[in-house]
Amino acid sequence: MSRFQLFTLDNSYLSYCILADLFYISSELGRQTVELHITDFASGNMCAILGLLGSHLEAIGSELSITSNRYPVVRTLVGNGFLRQHKREHTSREDNRAISYRKLRPADSKYFNLLFAQDLASAHAAAGSPMGDDLLLAIRISTAELFANTQQHSQATWVYSCGLFFPEKGRFEFTLADDGVGIHSSLGGELSTPENHSDWLLEALRQGATSRKDLPGGIGLPLILQLLRLNHGKLQMVSGRGFLHWDTSGFQLATLPHPFPGTVITLQLNSLDSTRYSRLIQKTLKAQ
Repeated sequence: MSRFQLFTLDNSYLSYCILADLFYISSELGRQTVELHITDFASGNMCAILGLLGSHLEAIGSELSITSNRYPVVRTLVGNGFLRQHKREHTSREDNRAISYRKLRPADSKYFNLLFAQDLASAHAAAGSPMGDDLLLAIRISTAELFANTQQHSQATWVYSCGLFFPEKGRFEFTLADDGVGIHSSLGGELSTPENHSDWLLEALRQGATSRKDLPGGIGLPLILQLLRLNHGKLQMVSGRGFLHWDTSGFQLATLPHPFPGTVITLQLNSLDSTRYSRLIQKTLKAQ
C-alpha cells in the first residue's frame, strides 16, 4: 500500500498540483492499494476528480482508498454518495444539498440531465434561500452543455460529475471530469511547451471557438462564460498540464507539474443572484 496525505481537497491550484503529482506517481507504482488521506477539508464537487483517479488506478490494476479522521470530510464524501459507490458501508444520512456523485457513459446525456434536474430540485427545496427560476434554468442548460460537449468530442470512456449547494454561503459548485483526449486534441491542436496547455484552455473559451462540426445542439463555453459574467461566478478548467481560473478580476493561467488525464471543468455560481437571465437563455435556446 502507498499512502498519500492531502490537507485540503478544494478548487485551488495547489490541490490540482498535488492531484497531478498523485496521478503521475500512482502510474509508476504497479498494482497496489493507493490510500489518499484527507486531514482537514474536502469540497464535495471534487469527488468528480476522485472518481477519475479511482478509474485511472483500476485501469492499471490498483485500487483507490479514501480515508479521513475528520467527521466533516467523511460527511461530505458520504453525503454525495461517493463513498457508497466505492463500497464503503455507512449509516449516515445523505446530504440533500448535494448534487450526487455520478459515473456515467458519454452516451448517457439524457439520463444525466434527468438526474441532475432531480438533484438540483431537491437541493433547491432544502436550501431555505431559494434561487430564482431563471438562474435554475441557466444552471441546468450550462451543465447539460458541459455533458454534451464531452459526449460529442472528448472520446471519453467515462464522465464523472458532482456538486454541492451552499445556501448559507450563497454558492453553488459543480464539477464535471472526463477521461478523454483533452481540450487540445478536441480542438485539433498539438501541445508544445507546458505553457501551451493553458493557451488551449483559453482558446476553448474564445468567442466562436467550438469543437463541434456539423452537430446540432450545444451553446458552447463562450455562452457559459457570459452567464458567469452576469452572475459574478467563477470558472475553472484543467486539461493536460494547463490550469485556467476565471472570475470577475479576469483570467489566471498556470502550469501543472504533470498532466491531468482528460478534462475537468468547474462552475461556481452565486446562488443569491437575482439577475434576469431571460435574454441569455433565449439566445442559448436559439443556439441549440
